[in-house]
Amino acid sequence: MCVLRFIEVNSTLNSIETNSKADDVNGEWQEKFSKYDTDKNGLISATELQKLLFNESIGFVTIKQATNYIPLLDRGGKGQIRFDHLKKIEPIMAILSQRKTLSLVDDKKTISSTDFQKLLYENFKQTIFESLEEVEEIIDLINKDENGQIKYNKFMEIENMLKATLQLDNLFEVFSIFDTDKLGVVTVDAVQALMEIANSESDDFEKATEAIKKFDKNGDGVIEFSEFLQNIDNLNEDEFSIFEEFTKKLSVTLF
Repeated sequence: MCVLRFIEVNSTLNSIETNSKADDVNGEWQEKFSKYDTDKNGLISATELQKLLFNESIGFVTIKQATNYIPLLDRGGKGQIRFDHLKKIEPIMAILSQRKTLSLVDDKKTISSTDFQKLLYENFKQTIFESLEEVEEIIDLINKDENGQIKYNKFMEIENMLKATLQLDNLFEVFSIFDTDKLGVVTVDAVQALMEIANSESDDFEKATEAIKKFDKNGDGVIEFSEFLQNIDNLNEDEFSIFEEFTKKLSVTLF
């Protein structure tokens, strides 16, 4: 398992603020929330979250991934998202919106839906997609012409987008390893116990423990998924190297 850090961020992503200076931004997101809350129950489901992220040019997650992420944002809740959860979703959106610069081809070049599906599956099978049916989730979301053809540039854009999807899923897997009690949070005690399992050296143990504490920004003694995502880039190079090496070692030890 490899944890990578991206730098470039999609400029279309607007930060969700909670203070009075951001009323326009909040109003914009309230409008979007209402738009994708199709059954008007005040909650966003996994399918609705997928559509919101994709249609607003933020990124893509499979319905299965969305189903995994939502309970971490709504701990002890109904497994769906309320508007006041959007602040916690912001770190997810920040990762999904990351893109690398593309050199696009002739805009008239197209690809069939069938070839589109096969190519994406081959490139991301067993990392993002477990079946061809999951690739169909993307096909259902994008525009096709009357002959079922998709612009090849769109394929390249989607492929680029999925690299961020994979990054988020890798971080979810790392968080899940640390969430030993499966309560949707990570504690320093849990990390220390895992490091003992991985037979980490005492020096690495101390550095990793201090690094983990950096994630707990609100000081409640536990690390939520949103805190984990938001602060992964706050580790210095030494801390991040230890963290990544420890994660690799632990993955081998546990699995």
